Amino acid sequence: MTAKAPVPHTTLITIDGKSYEVNCPQDQVEALHEAADQLNKTIKDFRKSHGNAKPLEHLAVITALNLTHEKLEQEKLIDQLLHKVNVCLS
Repeated sequence: MTAKAPVPHTTLITIDGKSYEVNCPQDQVEALHEAADQLNKTIKDFRKSHGNAKPLEHLAVITALNLTHEKLEQEKLIDQLLHKVNVCLS
């Protein structure tokens, strides 16, 4: 017997004043909206500090680069903390 794939749910998110229909599992809609809100805030903050003239594509690339950098820094910190925990437990 095969498990049924979850039926995708379509939800509407708004980024930089533009609306997008996005499919995601029903139980992930709230998390998707939180992510969209964070991305929208990051783009708005970037616009405020660097001017409104930048096209959305440029802002999206810069935002993706910044978020990826933050993620990598957090992963390094987690690795350092796990190492310290392992040393303490040894």
